Amino acid sequence: MVRLQKLHKSYGEGTGHLHVLKGIDLEIRKGEFVSIMGVSGSGKSTLLNVLGLLDDYDKGNYYLDGQLIKELSKVETATIRNKKIGFVFQFFNLIAYKNALDNVALPLLYSGIHYKKSKSMAMEYLERFGLKDWAKHLPNELSGGQEQRIVIARAMVTSPSLILADEPTGALDSVTSLEVMQILKDKILCEAKVDCDSVGGKGYVKCYGCDPMYSCHAYPLMGKVECDRVTHRCVSVKK
Repeated sequence: MVRLQKLHKSYGEGTGHLHVLKGIDLEIRKGEFVSIMGVSGSGKSTLLNVLGLLDDYDKGNYYLDGQLIKELSKVETATIRNKKIGFVFQFFNLIAYKNALDNVALPLLYSGIHYKKSKSMAMEYLERFGLKDWAKHLPNELSGGQEQRIVIARAMVTSPSLILADEPTGALDSVTSLEVMQILKDKILCEAKVDCDSVGGKGYVKCYGCDPMYSCHAYPLMGKVECDRVTHRCVSVKK
């Protein structure tokens, strides 16, 4: 789904030249949950900006869903970003004067979906995240955890191929951080991005994001699904 080949990115010229990304090779498959770790200034945000089409790269290749991302016009870049990439920001970046429903519906409106249809789809996602009763509330009337769930709903509402989360729990307390990470795992990995895989006729649902520390509850393909803590595979428990 994501493939980087010998990717380079630099800033500045002359004595101010800074070579940030130095020949990055990376491949991420559909459904994988990947963490980018490193010390401050190591290039994490730069890499996320390149992946999210917020910044260009100098050399190498970047493929998203098989498409080479290089020398695109601003319109082409904006179209791909809107349809294929969802963003979850550390400080939410919700529009202060718009309510929760309008914030979630915004990417759909930008993609050309009719106003009423956009609102209907946005409400569906708010309901999935337990926020239906807060649809008409402004961001300053919500808790940090509620705001972040709205941000995740906004990131997912267009069914993007790639979701980028830049320190999604950095502005939250420890308890809410665990809740948000659980949502990311359950909703994104085990619901939106699973691949159906039949193993020995038992009907497993393969989920690359399964982790022994988390239980997995996915419902779209085979009824209730639980995470096998040995194989890290989501296993259907539907009889």
